Amino acid sequence: LRAALHEAEALADELRAAAALFVWVDGPLVTAMRRGDLLLIDEISLAEDAVLERLNSVLDPSRTLTVPEKGERQLETIVAHPSFRLLATMNPGGDFGKKELSPALRNRFTEVWVPAVTAREELLSLLSRTLSAADAPMEEADALADWDAGDAAEAMLLFVEWLGERRGRRPSSGGPSLRDLLAWAGFVRETQPRLGWPAAYVHGACLTFVDAMGLQVSSSRAEREALRAASVSKLVSLLPTHEQRRADLYVGTDTFPAFAAGAAPSPTASPNGGSARFGLDPFFVPLGGGAPCAGGFSLATPTPRANAF
Repeated sequence: LRAALHEAEALADELRAAAALFVWVDGPLVTAMRRGDLLLIDEISLAEDAVLERLNSVLDPSRTLTVPEKGERQLETIVAHPSFRLLATMNPGGDFGKKELSPALRNRFTEVWVPAVTAREELLSLLSRTLSAADAPMEEADALADWDAGDAAEAMLLFVEWLGERRGRRPSSGGPSLRDLLAWAGFVRETQPRLGWPAAYVHGACLTFVDAMGLQVSSSRAEREALRAASVSKLVSLLPTHEQRRADLYVGTDTFPAFAAGAAPSPTASPNGGSARFGLDPFFVPLGGGAPCAGGFSLATPTPRANAF
């Protein structure tokens, strides 16, 4: 009789769940507490205060979490598995857009301060490792025999060091961060098979660092244009001598990609027999399978063309 009653109650619960508009599903925190996993909360200070306050009981000696959101007749209190661990990361509260944790929550953590990576050897190792995946056969151009991932990483560091000296290394000058460097390296890794090392290296720097120089309202327009032009020249100067021809890099005196006069983006076939592409050599995106439709946009004029490509 007891087994039949239990089965009936389980069936009733399933029927209620099937008729409900919303069904509770355990999230990462509850799942980690039940299974004894290590949970990483990245940028914890960006979470809502109401969410963060729920972690107080989890980090107490009792290591519990009451979940009234389940809507059941009896509140469930989850006790963390003995192996459960919680690790959180955040940037200092003084950074733009960041805030500090409440004292109640902060005191429940053991804080470990991790300084920025500034050692040149470490930066060079990280960049070389990120770029090494790009040492693959190129699609439409022969790889350089005398310029590889290690050379590109060295040139990248030389450029950011030059840029820091040019800006006087002031904290407000927006100096390069590890995140910026890895974004540049990621662009090079993804585009090198198509563009080649030199062009991928130059355009990655323009995308990550040089283009943003036009947004610095603390300097005059003439100063910003001069810094952009000097940056492009410095990037080109760090390439092997026989690779410094700007026409081959698709770059002019500024950060706008340089194209042939009158060139306009258009669909084109892939030279290796792959799917069709759209763009201007050497910048292409795969062409979708849908039928083209007439639109009111023109990419033939200089400014929209440069902004798009």
